[in-house]
Amino acid sequence: MLPPLRPHCEYVEFVFSQLEAIQVPKAHSAVPEKLALLDLAPIRLLMLDLCCLDKGRKGFTPEDLLRTFLAMVFCGITSPTTWVENYLKDSSGFYAIIIGFEPDDMPSTGCLYQFIDRLMRLPTYCKQHQIRFKRKRLSKTQKQQLKEDKTKVTKRHVGIVAKLAKRVGRIAQSGPDVYVPADEEMANAILQ
Repeated sequence: MLPPLRPHCEYVEFVFSQLEAIQVPKAHSAVPEKLALLDLAPIRLLMLDLCCLDKGRKGFTPEDLLRTFLAMVFCGITSPTTWVENYLKDSSGFYAIIIGFEPDDMPSTGCLYQFIDRLMRLPTYCKQHQIRFKRKRLSKTQKQQLKEDKTKVTKRHVGIVAKLAKRVGRIAQSGPDVYVPADEEMANAILQ
């Protein structure tokens, strides 16, 4: 369930009023100003179909979760696990505040990974390790056969070429439309 939209000016007021009372790390003192420039309220419209509006417990707003990833980039952190364990749970609460969370109410690591899955529009029944299929290991005789096959045209090569030709034919028939993966499509929409 989505909480109500918080205006950007309310977020900026919250951050700078909370930062007056705590010690700001010198290495990341410019991050709050960078985040204050980004009004992420229009992201809500893109995320409406990714979140349930009326069922479940109140979650974190998509704007705040995206702001979390932007703060990670600005601070030079690449792992959501490291970000949550070492930065969001620090004693001063600086990193939680600059994102817009109260220091005692922050997203977990699983929440951040689930947000990534929603952005990529992965099906809920798929696990990430099932999406990329693992190659089968070949036996020694199969490896030797592949080496021999490279020099001559076999049924195997003809089948592969036929499959590729069929795929190219389908793409050519559908017109100039190019397939864009869902995650790239979402990233382009966010940047626009």
